[in-house]
Amino acid sequence: MTLLFMTSCGDQRETFERETGAGSQPEICSEADCIVKEAETILYGKGSSAAVKHVEGKTSSLPLGANVCHDALHRLGESAVDSYSETLGELELTACAGGFLHGLFSGFGGEFNWVERAVEICSPFKDLQALLCKHGYGHAAVAGSTSVDEAMRRCYSITTADGAVYANEVPLVELCSDGAFMEVVVKVESGEWREADPISTCNALEGWAAWGCWRQMSRVLEPGLLSEYAKACTGFDSYLGEACSVGVAEAIVEDYSGDEDLCSFLPQYVDLCVERIRGRGF
Repeated sequence: MTLLFMTSCGDQRETFERETGAGSQPEICSEADCIVKEAETILYGKGSSAAVKHVEGKTSSLPLGANVCHDALHRLGESAVDSYSETLGELELTACAGGFLHGLFSGFGGEFNWVERAVEICSPFKDLQALLCKHGYGHAAVAGSTSVDEAMRRCYSITTADGAVYANEVPLVELCSDGAFMEVVVKVESGEWREADPISTCNALEGWAAWGCWRQMSRVLEPGLLSEYAKACTGFDSYLGEACSVGVAEAIVEDYSGDEDLCSFLPQYVDLCVERIRGRGF
């Protein structure tokens, strides 16, 4: 379900040749892959900020550009664990640019000092940018885990170590749960984690784990199950129901071309669903 634009790379190939000195027959790749390759070269030569800005510029005019940008920067961040140098607090975090930190956290999430590193990276950010950064705690929590239960235990550990209860008025454990299940989606799509039925997986969870699960796991639904997933949303209290309905909207954006008519599956949350779709994800 990963969104790729299969092309011969066009101007991306020309840029890749020019910026890397590659030969006359570079590898044919998806548009997203080409952008990541270019950004890796910039990362090693000019640093994280320049690489992030390059990806933002390249994806801004693409369909679902914010989603493609976030996914591309997530991949770039994973490859940057041993190469980022400047103060990451200099980054201007957006939903797109946040993907770089989330990928970076995923890259070092299995290391012994992952908590200290993540908390240190997020410490300069304030308000909305703190929210975007600390969502990444969940990506790190899953990266070093073998199960959802273990990832949630790690979420509680890092939110305790952070010392704050909220970021931009959102509970840290909520942010961590959201990031954790976004990382689960990444691992399911890549084949690293065994694919499971999202509905039965989320139904088996409680509390913050259930919130993050229903919010994110719609993105790995099998075709034809959207209405069943939405039906579950309508049976929840307002807080969990809203998170679940946002998940449905994300699935509609990614897998059903943003068809707003499908929001009729959510009679309690039609307006929220449509609003989310018109925001085009994230």
